[in-house]
Amino acid sequence: MREIPVAVVKKAFDLLEMIVFDAPAGEGLALSELARRMEMPQNSARNILKSMIACGFVEQNSDAKYFAGAKCHRMGRWNRLISETTAQAIQEHLAALTAEIEEATVFATLHGGNRVVLARIEASQAIQVRQALIQNERFYSTPTGRVMTAYASPDEFAQIIARQGFPGASWGGIDDEADLRAAGEDIRTAGESVIVERQVVAFARPVLGQNGEFIGALGCYAPNFRCPETSWEKIRQAMKLTVAGLEQSWENFQ
Repeated sequence: MREIPVAVVKKAFDLLEMIVFDAPAGEGLALSELARRMEMPQNSARNILKSMIACGFVEQNSDAKYFAGAKCHRMGRWNRLISETTAQAIQEHLAALTAEIEEATVFATLHGGNRVVLARIEASQAIQVRQALIQNERFYSTPTGRVMTAYASPDEFAQIIARQGFPGASWGGIDDEADLRAAGEDIRTAGESVIVERQVVAFARPVLGQNGEFIGALGCYAPNFRCPETSWEKIRQAMKLTVAGLEQSWENFQ
């Protein structure tokens, strides 16, 4: 076996592997069981686990059992999102939506405080909103970015602020955490984000897992002149159905 330069690091990874793979239903493992399997004193295992909890890779429940933390779940979500099977399903759902509403659609997710576009389908109309332009906008200027802010976990919310700062003029003059949280709550109440500016109307809705965890955001962009408010309801309904399809696909791939 190859020599491990820092033994305690290997022990931490071995503990994490047990927690993730030996208790896949999330029921957790007790300290005594982990220490026994690792053949190490409980105090030593406890100290390593404390560091892993502080770093967000492990959590402890009311029964004092250890289970995978938020960062493990985020890594798992990311790996699933970029898998070939998931990518194909997302593309198919977006293609069907674009064909129905004849406008550009996008699916984006949150990764490390950044808005990452995983799929996009351009409209067949002669005049289009190019996704390259949308991606060059600041995070908060996109409805998908605002939806991500609204549905982010506490850790992800902190990452967004660390990476993106506060929106300022790009979102209602918001310049502190309290106002940003309040704006996010408004989106959660509405179930969507809509932006109308610079001759573009843009919509976004969250895609959520069975337990309410944020998976990504479905967006639609159209030139303002081609998307009067009288046509918004058709787009909204089509997006709702697509979100339901995406969420069902997500559950089927688990």
